[in-house]
Amino acid sequence: MQIKTIAITSPDNARFKFFKTLWDNHKRKKSGCFFAEGLKEISMAIREGFELTDLFVSNDQSEKAEGFMVENNLLNVPLYLLSDNLLKTIMYREKTEGVTAVFKQKNLKLSEVKLNKSSLVIVLESVEKPGNLGAVIRTADACNADAIIVCDPRTDIYNPNVIRSSVGCVFSKQVVVCSNQEAADWLILKKFQLITTLPEAKQNLYEIDYSKNVAVVFGTEADGLTDFWKMPETQPVRIPMLGVNDSLNVSVSVAVVCYEVLRRTQFEK
Repeated sequence: MQIKTIAITSPDNARFKFFKTLWDNHKRKKSGCFFAEGLKEISMAIREGFELTDLFVSNDQSEKAEGFMVENNLLNVPLYLLSDNLLKTIMYREKTEGVTAVFKQKNLKLSEVKLNKSSLVIVLESVEKPGNLGAVIRTADACNADAIIVCDPRTDIYNPNVIRSSVGCVFSKQVVVCSNQEAADWLILKKFQLITTLPEAKQNLYEIDYSKNVAVVFGTEADGLTDFWKMPETQPVRIPMLGVNDSLNVSVSVAVVCYEVLRRTQFEK
């Protein structure tokens, strides 16, 4: 089967114009698609079962792209060839090896999440900055968290900056978007120890015991957690702050708490 190559020479091309709509959160959601840039991220998405629908490359990368498509059995996917100047107008990053791709989104449900015998779940409430969300997902991968639950988000998990900041881990980790209530009900049903991060908590994260299944809930840097998470089933903790500031960047907070949970549950004899 021969690869279908299509030259795009004008910004008025219909598929080119569709790609540009994927920069917009609402249009991404409506179309059910997103884009990923660079061979590493594209390869990760393919490996994790995301369906690739279009591949866009610069003219001088066509031979390399065709080899990539043969290697990954993508012969039914159209390959669009563009000039460098035209390609740059749809690229989010500066250095992407001259390749970008369109994929169909996945919408994982809580009921589909697979858990280990000893599970760590990260819960984010109302996360707003895509870079922070991506960094948290990258940290979740590093500490082998089972899932990231994004509650009532103000950003989109397929935002290009989430993909970039997560270095593609958004494809390999289980990421669920749901409401606070849905997350809490599921975590309680699964008998997770619910740890909430609150600056006013009496105990710091080094003073409590952690069970085998831990879910840690983080709020926004500006507002912290809402009152919803101040329920009897939760155990509030604080990160000791010894300077003049009273909080850390949320991605740093996630790393601090989750590695302490790991140390206590996985490495401490």
